[in-house]
Amino acid sequence: MPIFVIFIFYQIFQIIALPFLLFYLLLRKIKGKVVFGSFWQRVGLVPSIGLKKDQKVVWFHAVSVGEILSIQNLIKKIKNSNSSLAIYVTCGTDSGMAMAKKYLDADCISYLPFDFIGFIWLAFSRIKPDFFIVVEAEYWPSLLLVAKMKKVKNFLINARISPKSEKKYYDLRQFFLPLINVFDFVYTQSDADKQRFEKIGVNPNKLTVLGDIKSYNVFEKQRDFLLDTKNQIFSLKSQDKIVLLAGSIHPSEDLIYLEMFKKLKEQFANLQLILVPRHLIWQEKLIANVKMQNLKFKVWNEQTVFDENEILHSKDLDLIVVFRLGMLFKLYPLCDIFFLGGTFVPVGGHNLLESAAWGKLSIFGPNFQNCAETAKKLLSANAAFDVCDEKDLFVKVQNLLNDSAQIKTCGDKAKNWLADEAARVECGIKSLVEKFV
Repeated sequence: MPIFVIFIFYQIFQIIALPFLLFYLLLRKIKGKVVFGSFWQRVGLVPSIGLKKDQKVVWFHAVSVGEILSIQNLIKKIKNSNSSLAIYVTCGTDSGMAMAKKYLDADCISYLPFDFIGFIWLAFSRIKPDFFIVVEAEYWPSLLLVAKMKKVKNFLINARISPKSEKKYYDLRQFFLPLINVFDFVYTQSDADKQRFEKIGVNPNKLTVLGDIKSYNVFEKQRDFLLDTKNQIFSLKSQDKIVLLAGSIHPSEDLIYLEMFKKLKEQFANLQLILVPRHLIWQEKLIANVKMQNLKFKVWNEQTVFDENEILHSKDLDLIVVFRLGMLFKLYPLCDIFFLGGTFVPVGGHNLLESAAWGKLSIFGPNFQNCAETAKKLLSANAAFDVCDEKDLFVKVQNLLNDSAQIKTCGDKAKNWLADEAARVECGIKSLVEKFV
């Protein structure tokens, strides 16, 4: 199905929906409610860059936090290779906008307009991109059609089709293929992803295996962290205790790790547990569960006034509960074993790359579909373990605590695996950046 046919049907639907959407947005604005970001940017009136003569623009679109953070070092590479290039970034969520403003070295940051042809055309006219880069899987028909009509060089990076989504893409390939074919270059996360894109009919000449750009970004993030002297406190791991870190956990997972910890504490007196929830909305319930365990603990949150060193290096504390956003990355160097949250509940797991960057052995439960590619690679490298239930978890950790050499060996393998992945991605990034020079 040609992209223009898709576009015609899409426009018919949008023409019907547009009056209702505009009325809804105006009503929210009148009532002082959030309008999914800036109203004016959402209708195409995005900020313009005051371009110099012959200055070229690279436009990145990354929908939310994960995608935004993944391009942090890629943007640095582009800037270092050609400082005259202007970098424009659009995102789709408020959290993505906050992260972009905080971490990206971009000349301009905006919300992506709603995918109506007039809004998108206006945005292109104001941004004036020479190169358009989409991160992962944002296949908006109007966005891609205008990019094609404007004859912009289009890139899809960190592209993937998960095993779970493969059938959907194949069954709907008549819809997806014309959209993906708008891209001049498609950089996939893995060889398996490349094969899946080929299976739905994407031209193999467009496809290049770049690797997971997030692995490169995490590797660089860890290196930058160590160079920052104010982070020294987090690198001074105590040698007198064994620290278990359960990160990004969800409700009910805390009970699993608390039960495991109490049993292990009977055998290993120098054991300490750090719990870091994925979300803060259930902190009262988490603290209540901790209090029931009769353990000596402290809570570390935004209102904490006692010495951080006391928390991080105290030999007397059994347990630390952390309610501070953005702290998990800083806690990895303090631990011996990392437990990935969201894998003992039907969530699917979160980030395994950060623990690998710090050279830490990771253990996760049966639900790791959200990070399956990384998990399988770490398992193949003997750098992580998966467990099927709470009993299996306890036995595995008990055996590891009796074999500290294996903990270190697995952690070293994780770090080496990530370093290899990052080096592969960096090599691919160099060839990508050359296209902008």
